[in-house]
Amino acid sequence: DCRNHAKILAAIDQLDRLKFGTSSRVHATTHPGRKLGTGNAMFKQSEIRVIDTAMLDAITDLEKWGDVVRLLVQTSGASKGILALRKNRDANFKVPGGVLDSPLLFGFSISEIEEYVTKYIAVDPWTEIEEKFFPASPYALSKYLPREQLKTLEFWDWLEPQRISDSVVVYVGSVDDFWVGLNLFFDGDDD
Repeated sequence: DCRNHAKILAAIDQLDRLKFGTSSRVHATTHPGRKLGTGNAMFKQSEIRVIDTAMLDAITDLEKWGDVVRLLVQTSGASKGILALRKNRDANFKVPGGVLDSPLLFGFSISEIEEYVTKYIAVDPWTEIEEKFFPASPYALSKYLPREQLKTLEFWDWLEPQRISDSVVVYVGSVDDFWVGLNLFFDGDDD
């Protein structure tokens, strides 16, 4: 619905603040065309318009949320992204059987998701952080679990081959006993 659309637009703005200490809306106005890696906004104004249009389309056609995830990954510099239901009581992912190739799991292979669900979901320290620090505003998980510490955990065995060392998470909405979370995955060692 429109509230979720507004939350994602606010999350885009907050992602810029998280990464650059400033708003994409301010920089897109004062520095059009500047983007990730230039010390200014993560998203160009034209990219925000494309994402905005995709979100409006997704409000009336749920099948199009995969396009939103893809656009957010491609424009943010992330390598992968997930838009998923999370259980209210423990923040664990709800992965329906046979849906391992969903467009809402952008950038992941079926085998990576299978491996996560069968082996690493039980040792995922990020889920515990997301449960403890509900992501009403986006934050990098490295804020609560530094990369140096993450690299000593079993979960690192799943992350490292994918060149993932950080994730940004934000709450998008809720459905029944679940909340919807968006995670964008980054190589935090590659500024």
